[in-house]
Amino acid sequence: MGHDVDHVVVFKSGPMRFGLDVDLVQEVIAACEISPLPDAPEAISGVVTIDGRVVAVVDPHRHFKQEDTTPLGIESRFLLVNSSVGTIAIIADAVEGVIDVLRSALKAAEQLVGGMSLLKDVAAAVGGLVYIFDPKLLLTAADAASLRAALARLQP
Repeated sequence: MGHDVDHVVVFKSGPMRFGLDVDLVQEVIAACEISPLPDAPEAISGVVTIDGRVVAVVDPHRHFKQEDTTPLGIESRFLLVNSSVGTIAIIADAVEGVIDVLRSALKAAEQLVGGMSLLKDVAAAVGGLVYIFDPKLLLTAADAASLRAALARLQP
């Protein structure tokens, strides 16, 4: 198998199943209360403090206009990943686990779902489609600059 298979962390956000390459996920932790971040881009739900670091929280619902925010529940998790602005937390309603996806079975997202520049690939998997994205694409360059400025205002 080796190079012909990608290992993907699958998580749910609303009715959609998303995937991230397992190598991009630093850690999966229980979700906690999110504090607002004034002047943050629309994709940012707020911030949390993790191990003494302020981390921006991204809600996939906001990208796909499913709802304004994801209500956090007992199964909610944060997936800590590297992005263009450092570590961010992605809200997951639930984490299903790691699956193996054959690279030959991946379809470029733009081929299947036009206008979804956030998505990298789509994979057919047990339980339905998995939309795979690159966390570095979660924020536009303007959003990343806006987020950096908002985070900088938190510093004394």
